[in-house]
Amino acid sequence: MTSKDGGRATYASGDVALALRPLDSRWSLLERAELRYEKADGGVSAFGGGFSGGFNGGGNPLGVPSYGGAAQVTTRAVNNLALNYRTGPEGAGHGTEATVHYGAKYVRGRFAEDRYTGFVDVAGFELRQDIGRRLDVGVQGSVQHAWSGRDAWAWSGGPSVGVSPGGNVWVSAGYNVAGYRDRDFEADRYTRAGPYVTMRVKFDQASLGAAARRMFGR
Repeated sequence: MTSKDGGRATYASGDVALALRPLDSRWSLLERAELRYEKADGGVSAFGGGFSGGFNGGGNPLGVPSYGGAAQVTTRAVNNLALNYRTGPEGAGHGTEATVHYGAKYVRGRFAEDRYTGFVDVAGFELRQDIGRRLDVGVQGSVQHAWSGRDAWAWSGGPSVGVSPGGNVWVSAGYNVAGYRDRDFEADRYTRAGPYVTMRVKFDQASLGAAARRMFGR
């Protein structure tokens, strides 16, 4: 990728995911591992400057100062694991859902002539209670730990309300009383402080089959 001012950046990633949802079980397991590589020359500051696909401003993945006119390179190995349990079938109403999750990443980076390595992990939970077939309430929390020389900690948590206007769509609105920013983990759940709105859409063989029948009239 090349910006308007001539800065060049390279981004590549590969991942593998596993989802276990046995039909006769109330447990489910989600696992995802990703390897990501980013490189930017001196014309790109903090992996920002208008690039998409993983280059967003506000700091680099290691949280160190950026250097004007210097190249930046990072390689990250990221893993996310989530275990979920429901007391009843999804959408049945008055059920309880509990999720525990753990994420970890190892980062190697070079900024100008300085080299950095770091290990960061996140552990958290989410607890939700149905109060009808379409409405639920919940609370979530997580802790981020940077295993570096400064041994930094941050946490996120708060309540939320969810509504399901359709069988495969779920929309939630919540407020985190505290939060942190980590772009390697925030795609799975919102961790920044303040209000937020999220939406999830589920696709499986049944929903895709129904959509195809409506589209082609079969």
